[in-house]
Amino acid sequence: MLRKALIVLGIVVGSIVVLLLAGVIVAGSLFIERTFPTIDGTVEVPGLHAKVEVYRDEWGIPHIYAQDAEDLFFAQGYVTAQDRLWQMEMNRRIGSGTLSEVLGDATLDDDRFIRTLGWRRVAEMEAGSLQSESKALLEAYAAGVNAFIERHRGSLPVEFIILGFEPQPWTPADSISWAKVMAWELGGNWEAELLRAQLIGAVGEEKAAELSPPYPDDAPLIVPPEVGGYGGLDVGGVVARYAPL
Repeated sequence: MLRKALIVLGIVVGSIVVLLLAGVIVAGSLFIERTFPTIDGTVEVPGLHAKVEVYRDEWGIPHIYAQDAEDLFFAQGYVTAQDRLWQMEMNRRIGSGTLSEVLGDATLDDDRFIRTLGWRRVAEMEAGSLQSESKALLEAYAAGVNAFIERHRGSLPVEFIILGFEPQPWTPADSISWAKVMAWELGGNWEAELLRAQLIGAVGEEKAAELSPPYPDDAPLIVPPEVGGYGGLDVGGVVARYAPL
């Protein structure tokens, strides 16, 4: 009798646990779904000069149609924030060296390095000396980002909720500082350039070209998959070692 009662109790407790877990999963899904951007219908946003249409193709890529350049950049800012606000937040924190404000001590060394390079300082200087057209477009883009942020204060991406902070208004300097980061990343072959300069100094330009030949002008632009790297050499470890910030 006792054994039967324990079995029944176990079934009841197990059922309750399953129901609770299901409830948590459903509630979590609904909570996260609230943070998804609205990509259908009409949105009324102050700051536009005229109607702007945003069409998303089958891959979700937005195509923006506007009457003037400022509205185009405004909509670009709004749509980019729709899709990538958290990434944008991390991007500008990388550019300004403020990751540790939200991520803690683990990123202090990165912040010190970035602040030493001074991307943000230069970005703010450049933002203050922009030509009128460039300034207007960057300000329009920032206004679009900020319009999205203001409309979604209660439904920001889940990363903001987990870390417990809200994004500050976007500025032209935020866009410029990220351009500095991209320039740094795209200049990631500086070690190879230094090595080539040392080779030229040691053996001359002709011998150095034999050791490190340029890519032929008539060769394919895309390396075939069967090649597996540079001439069959596995370079995955090297790429990982020198991955950009």
